[in-house]
Parts: sequence; C-alpha cells; structure tokens
Amino acid sequence: MDKNHILYIQVVDRRIVIHTDDEAYIGSLTQQLEILLKNYGFERADSNKFVQMSRILLKDKKMRRVYFDAERTKFCPVTRPNMKKFFW
Repeated sequence: MDKNHILYIQVVDRRIVIHTDDEAYIGSLTQQLEILLKNYGFERADSNKFVQMSRILLKDKKMRRVYFDAERTKFCPVTRPNMKKFFW
C-alpha cells in the first residue's frame, strides 16, 4: 500500500481501518502497522517491536540483538522467526 493513497486511519474495536482513495482495508492493528511502517524502513523484530533498519549500528547474532549505539546500551531483541531480516 502506497502511503500517499491513505486518506485517514481509524481504530475500531481493536482493529484498524485504513481508508484510501478507492477502498478501506481492515486488519489487526499490528498487521496494518507493520505494512505502514515498511514504507518508512522499519521491520518487525518481535511481536510488539519494530526497528528502523537504517538506525542499526551493531548486530549480535548470538545474543539476537541489534544495537543503536557503540556502547551497546540501546538495543532491541530479535526473535528467531525474524532473524533473517536482521542477520543476513
């Protein structure tokens, strides 16, 4: 879905409705959020975390973490099902 076609986004009963020029897409909030964030360079790291890929500075495959600073104080864990996206 091209972000430029979105008119507005509505949340109804824990579901998200994305209204575009031509139709409305209904789905779970997390599913639709993942689709929208892909347009901005984010990938899902686990069930409730999305990482902006361009901000990753270091990776630790053994610990399954991506780091955003050289000191390794800011990080995000990555679950096994999502490892391919981060550790290629």
